[in-house]
Amino acid sequence: MKIERLQEAPVDFLTRLIRKEKNAGWSEEGAEGIVQFFTSHTDKFVYLGASEDTLAGVLAYEPETMHLALLGVDPAYRHQGCATALVDA
Repeated sequence: MKIERLQEAPVDFLTRLIRKEKNAGWSEEGAEGIVQFFTSHTDKFVYLGASEDTLAGVLAYEPETMHLALLGVDPAYRHQGCATALVDA
């Protein structure tokens, strides 16, 4: 698994991941609110991406406070150490 700082926010990946997540406990309206927040604040965060042949997971954090804002992994790559690799990076 390759971990690298992304040059721009992975808006399409985040939108797809947030909208299709069923186990997070948020409503469709809640998911749309999260998508809107990240798409309107893309320059506020640093994004790390985990990939093999395609983007598998993303970690977003606020650099001044080191506040973790989002950690998401595509369901096809879960339970393979992707999130752990992103947090450890």
